[in-house]
Amino acid sequence: MVKGSLALVTGASSGMGRETCKVLAREGATVVVTCIDEAGANETLKLLPGSGHSVFKYDVTNFQSADELLKAIIQKYNRPPNILVNSAGILAASSTLDMTPEFLQRMLDVNLKVNIANMLIFKTANNKSLTDVGE
Repeated sequence: MVKGSLALVTGASSGMGRETCKVLAREGATVVVTCIDEAGANETLKLLPGSGHSVFKYDVTNFQSADELLKAIIQKYNRPPNILVNSAGILAASSTLDMTPEFLQRMLDVNLKVNIANMLIFKTANNKSLTDVGE
């Protein structure tokens, strides 16, 4: 099921995103490694077996960049991704009461918008309704 697929992974510069990229590539998918941390995403790319993988800098909090990402992927691969993994996220290492308002807003923006933006990418690219996205 994974072999021959085109997988888009957000937050792929480290942690679960990086490991997910490695598994998908090992299973035969072409992986689009995305993250706001382009240097980290390039490090992930170097770890992937196979060929054809790519890196795109992507800010999940910017809905316009989601549309631009989709266009760039289709231009490069002549098809949209058929696997989407939302790994971008911010985890606070401190109590909510100790967070600055700016950090809390950034955490909410990343952790909520990533799911909405990427569902819209997948829906648009694959001409499916939002209820079909998870199937």
